[in-house]
Amino acid sequence: MSLHARSFALATLTALAAATLVPARSQAAPALPVQEPAATKLKIGDPAPALVVESFVKGTPVTALEKGRVYLIQFWAPWSPASVEQLVLLSEVQKTFADQGLVVLAVASTDVTGTTLEKVQAKLAEKGDALKIPVAWDKGSTTKDAFLKAAGRTQLPCAVIVDKEGRIAFVEDAQRGLRFLEDILAGQHDAAALTAWHAKAARRTQTKSSLDTAIQARKWAEVVPLCDDLLEVDPIEYGGYAQARVLAQWKSGAPDKAVAWARAWIEAAGKASPEGLNAVAWTLVDPADPFPSPDLDLAMRAAVRSAELTRHEDGAILDTLARVHFLKGDVAKAVEIQKRALVKLKPSQAQFKGQLEAALKEYEDALAKK
Repeated sequence: MSLHARSFALATLTALAAATLVPARSQAAPALPVQEPAATKLKIGDPAPALVVESFVKGTPVTALEKGRVYLIQFWAPWSPASVEQLVLLSEVQKTFADQGLVVLAVASTDVTGTTLEKVQAKLAEKGDALKIPVAWDKGSTTKDAFLKAAGRTQLPCAVIVDKEGRIAFVEDAQRGLRFLEDILAGQHDAAALTAWHAKAARRTQTKSSLDTAIQARKWAEVVPLCDDLLEVDPIEYGGYAQARVLAQWKSGAPDKAVAWARAWIEAAGKASPEGLNAVAWTLVDPADPFPSPDLDLAMRAAVRSAELTRHEDGAILDTLARVHFLKGDVAKAVEIQKRALVKLKPSQAQFKGQLEAALKEYEDALAKK
């Protein structure tokens, strides 16, 4: 199988936010002094600009950013489906972290696509009670420009997280920001580390291009740091590159280091990445490219977790799980799971049907010999 062939993306806000909660630390304090919108480039650690909105379309108005609270400000537009769906998901995030001082606020602005207050109201009406966060209508694009344009951001949706000291902690896609949210809420975030992360996120397209080139050329020494950068930026979106990361160290003559990295990664950054977990498991059990002395217990943990995150509804991931059971000697279980894998193959995975059928026959033949 080609690289990434057995891994399929599934980015869920719920998985990113499913961490142990920390106690609420403080109550709201007086509002920060009013500031004019930023005229220079906004950086991590800088004081947040003021909110300058015309009206609130939904929810309790947020008129100022108060010290002692963390604000997740979601800039969105009604023409962006991803933008709208994130508002619903962020409503759940607000509910989860409200006791810790989080305020989620959505801001829509006029733009060149013709976004109007009426279009915003219509889109919110479609979502109804599923959307339970305050939604503001910007004063033109004043607030959006003060935060996003000043930070060099142009695409929507884009989230800004303001920490309890009223400083910018994050400016990126909300789904990427949730992994930092608990540290920010606890006041334990590192501005320097977040600045470095943003720099990597900003060059992710170039990094991915360089990585794909290095993989194709089998320049394994180059693959490792490039994989590390992408997986740090987003272990969900780029989870499939965990396969390249393991392969690179293995093919460089260090399979033990590859396994050690995989073991640590699936328990930390990769634990919420179905694609990444599946990629690790498959690399360890791929019959077309046998891993030397594979750690089948590690493969099982990764495969089971990947299947759980996808609710046992992804055929390719179930196929990996069946292979691990087969190699561990539970042939009957492998047959059972492989049959479900064939049923659960998605249309985008149709090219794997013949391979899954061949694997099922292999397992059934082995079971018949018992």
